[in-house]
Amino acid sequence: MSYVLDSSAIFSGHIPSGQCFITPQIESEIRDINSLKMLSSYISSGIVNVRESSKSSQNEVEITIARTGDSLSPADISVLALALDLKATVVTDDYGIQNTASELGLEAISAKTEGIDSRFEWGLKCTGCGKKYPSGKKMSCEICGSPLKKYIRRRSQRI
Repeated sequence: MSYVLDSSAIFSGHIPSGQCFITPQIESEIRDINSLKMLSSYISSGIVNVRESSKSSQNEVEITIARTGDSLSPADISVLALALDLKATVVTDDYGIQNTASELGLEAISAKTEGIDSRFEWGLKCTGCGKKYPSGKKMSCEICGSPLKKYIRRRSQRI
């Protein structure tokens, strides 16, 4: 079995037995000395391999997060894209990654937390007048100019 690890898996020390991978973006997120030593040991012993994800899988992930409205970093996107490339399980405590993984048809397991039990789609809602928008980059309401806040637009089936 293959696994793609998010930084939370490295920080927690939860490394499943099997082929484990991280992306260069995740490798660069590991900065504290203890986690760096641990990761270096995993890489040098062959427990964890560093691999870049494909552009096509990155595009697929970006299209999916545009639909779900999850807020994911470039490192998060790289994890999901590599999991798509390898048809691997994602190991993360990040609920946004878990949600998007589910939407992509990927299995996700938690490093330390309980994990999600339902899929979500996010929307934006004006804090002033209450107008609702689909998820996106919009920061303020086109009607009243108030800031927008994320809300759960739709909760899907249980995972």
